Amino acid sequence: MAIMHPPHGPKFNDSHVAEPIVYRLLEEQLSDDFQIIHSIPWLSSFVDELQNNKSPIGEIDFLILHPDLGVLALEVKGGVIGHNSSGFYYSKTSVDPVAQLNRGIFAIQEWLRNNGVTVQIGRAYFFPGSEMSTSQLPPSVVDNNHLLPIKLILDIKDLNRVDERVRSIMNYFKQLLNTAPISKSKIETIIEMLIPTVSYTPCWHSKISSDNKLWLRLTPEQQECIDWALKKDRFLISGWPGTGKTIIAIETARRLSTSGNSVLCITFNSLLAQKISSELLDHPNTLAITIYSLCSKASTYNGEKANFTAEWFEKQAATSLKKACDSGFLNKYSALIIDEGQVIRSELWKILIEHFSSKKIIAMCDATQAFPYEKPVSLAQIEEYLQIQAFFLTESLRMPKRVCERLKIFQQPTHSITNLRQNEEDTLTEIITSNPKNTLSQTIAQTLSQGLLPKQIIVLTPTYMGIPESLVPQGIKVESIGRFRGMESPVIIILAATDMSNIEFFCAYSRSTSRCIVILDAYDVKKGKYQNLGKELYLERKDYVDLEAAKSLTQTMIENQSTIDITPSNDVFHIAWSKNWHAYILPLQTCEVTRLLVEAYFIHSDTPKIYTWAPDSRSTISMIGEGKNTYPLTLELKYCHLCLELTPHNVGSPSAGKCNACTNPRNERSSDFENYISQILNILTNRKKHTIEAIENLPIQIYSIGTLLKSNYDTTQSELISAFSQLSLEGRVAMALAIRELTIGYKKNKTEFKIGEISKNTYNWNKKLEIFSFQQWQGFINDAFIKLENNGLITKGAKGIRVIKREKFTIKTNQE
Repeated sequence: MAIMHPPHGPKFNDSHVAEPIVYRLLEEQLSDDFQIIHSIPWLSSFVDELQNNKSPIGEIDFLILHPDLGVLALEVKGGVIGHNSSGFYYSKTSVDPVAQLNRGIFAIQEWLRNNGVTVQIGRAYFFPGSEMSTSQLPPSVVDNNHLLPIKLILDIKDLNRVDERVRSIMNYFKQLLNTAPISKSKIETIIEMLIPTVSYTPCWHSKISSDNKLWLRLTPEQQECIDWALKKDRFLISGWPGTGKTIIAIETARRLSTSGNSVLCITFNSLLAQKISSELLDHPNTLAITIYSLCSKASTYNGEKANFTAEWFEKQAATSLKKACDSGFLNKYSALIIDEGQVIRSELWKILIEHFSSKKIIAMCDATQAFPYEKPVSLAQIEEYLQIQAFFLTESLRMPKRVCERLKIFQQPTHSITNLRQNEEDTLTEIITSNPKNTLSQTIAQTLSQGLLPKQIIVLTPTYMGIPESLVPQGIKVESIGRFRGMESPVIIILAATDMSNIEFFCAYSRSTSRCIVILDAYDVKKGKYQNLGKELYLERKDYVDLEAAKSLTQTMIENQSTIDITPSNDVFHIAWSKNWHAYILPLQTCEVTRLLVEAYFIHSDTPKIYTWAPDSRSTISMIGEGKNTYPLTLELKYCHLCLELTPHNVGSPSAGKCNACTNPRNERSSDFENYISQILNILTNRKKHTIEAIENLPIQIYSIGTLLKSNYDTTQSELISAFSQLSLEGRVAMALAIRELTIGYKKNKTEFKIGEISKNTYNWNKKLEIFSFQQWQGFINDAFIKLENNGLITKGAKGIRVIKREKFTIKTNQE
């Protein structure tokens, strides 16, 4: 079969029947050494030489290329074709396929020549709905100077011999034009030139430049707002991010200044104050300042020796500002402009309004961008202060449309918000990853590779979240979301924290003018973190999130590790020897509760070094030391260039970063330890073959596993696992024995239990518990019941009574 371009079928054009038929005939009957392009439109001034046409647009129906036979242009016409003194006609309309094809061949040959490729193109015609004898054809399509005339037309009689006819015509032109064979690479070049595979998406540098010209300028709505602000003594503007509140503030300040007013511009954060100041450099009778700095200056004006701390601002700032204003501190200013008015505290609002009572006040506010710790004021409060209603801006043009729409999952607007920009998919990218910090580094590198400058990129994080300097190249700023409020950047990269609020996401997303990239931890998305965003993303991409979340789990990272199982096949627990780490491992078990109890036993015992991890451990692993009662150390899984494996690495000083496998390369297996583990398992799995004394002499943690097994409680229940994981080592034992007591009663249809009685009963279960006082044991039992209650397995009854929740208390049916 011939290689067709496009490969999926003929292009859709005005030929609904003929060209699709010919496409299939060429594809099916020609061999794969032919490459065929369907429908090549051309626009070329070259054809002016052939006809006087101011818009020389045409199309070659098929261009057939063969490395030995050369190139053939094929014109296709459907229906019944006739010929008279005017030429060929179809449906009483002159079509003149000869002239039409000649123009196309000329245009394509000239275009290729001007691009460095010289090729001679033959011509042929395919009329699949017509029947034409050679003797009835005009000389423009028949060459009679041969033993057998060469007909350049294929018709209805040729439908089953397309290969023969095409080869015959191409051979004719090869001899006539004396063309040399065409290499396969030259054919590929021609195809790439005529139907280039390329994306014409503008680079981000061009997009940003375009966004600045199109969207970061005054709109008619903003101009109207400025006109009203200049006319009114009091004017309040409210609007979503991107509606241009700060632009209005700056332009209004310029015009007031130009008309002779001295203007005080107050905002909340220092970056925004610096930006406004830089925009007003040519207007010396203006001052842009933060409310904090204004209060500090007021204190200095009063002659006070203040220590300008956050505590001072909280308790003394308003008093200092009031005193200074009463003494003429702000008398020289005839107009006040307040940006981000929602985060100016009410006591400061009242002072400023009182001082500017006979002067112009213009305020901008967005109640959606205020954090609870800032003690914000509402729009209604500001309206009350100024005794006016707000003017609402409705066009949010500064940010991309996709970002504007995404904001609505964080904060539903109270009025219509429009965004006239194109809905470009790549303007918002939400990356769900198993390694956010590595992804941050890669994302920055990719963004810079697209032609952006470091100064065009801002990385945003919550205030409390630090980013290592090694992840962010020099020149790219890292800012907190709160500090960057009111600012903007072409590209915003948000490294999200799990406890970020909807308000923080709202503020962060809305800072971008061209592109917003958000990086989220897949595991935390799966766990329901990131508020509305996390829930939305998990619904949209659940399968992907689950797969990506698993990548960061310790179990996934080391699942192909080479180990030797040292425990016989059993359903209780298993332990293995890691060849790579030179240590024992207690891996994930069928029952996580069992692993927690075995871990508690190892911690309280004199055992070899053992590594273990929980189902939700992420890139970390716990190491139980070789000393009795040595609590586990948390190590990090990292690639070791000596071991050539993922191995546990120390994270604390003084051995931080050292590979633990390299530190102890000669650790050997212990036959005594392995034999003892086998004995324990034998007792647990074959209880009836051992004496009560042997069972009671088991370590108390292992004994507890036996009581759980005997209870037949469903220990894989997520609520129970959660309760166990929240307990101390001793509490785990208490929980296991308490569950055994509850199941004994539950099987007798008892659902109410006295905690005091369970404490006594379980304390007498095993003499090894006498290492604790009864009061200590009561504390462990009480804690176990608190965890059972917190996880919804029991509820409180009367004093000292706990009640089993029947719908949650699950006993397996295969009881002994």
